[in-house]
Amino acid sequence: SSDLRPTAISMIVVGLFPSSLAMIWKGPFDAQMLGVSMVFLGVLMIRFVAKQYDQLVDSLLLAEENRRLAHTDALTGLANRRATMVAIDEAIATERHFGIALIDLDGFKLVNDMLGHHVGDHLLCEVADRLRGATVAGDHVGRLGGDEFIALFHDVDGEADCSVRANTLLTALCRSVEIDGQRLKFGASLGFAV
Repeated sequence: SSDLRPTAISMIVVGLFPSSLAMIWKGPFDAQMLGVSMVFLGVLMIRFVAKQYDQLVDSLLLAEENRRLAHTDALTGLANRRATMVAIDEAIATERHFGIALIDLDGFKLVNDMLGHHVGDHLLCEVADRLRGATVAGDHVGRLGGDEFIALFHDVDGEADCSVRANTLLTALCRSVEIDGQRLKFGASLGFAV
């Protein structure tokens, strides 16, 4: 929490400094020396708390980044295979009705071979954006690898509903895309199950 560092420092200041300053101003020489030592110790404790807090925050941010990277496809930013399998397992355990659509791009290898991998990568990112935009809020979209994608539809109201959602994805993918000044038409094959 962002309040942790100021709270800890306030406790040191309130708990240590008033008595230390009183000893310095009104006490005999021994008490004054003890008061100075306590102020010095308090300053060291504040520095220690601040440093530990910063290290804790850095550690938590790094752990979150590692978790995100472990569950995200590096190219497209979609969920990766691992995260998708976890989402499917959770759906099996907790939901009565859900649907899954498997999507495979048609002719993707040809795009890579003829136009280069940078064009293929750009196309995969475009597909990911279109899949994100064509799903209902809360649905899960992932990249299984290569040119294979998956969508997990939550709260599916039967096969007809799943079919409508799957066709929405397919329609979004069948529009042409312009990459490096070239207009590419591509298609996709899609299968779904409830």
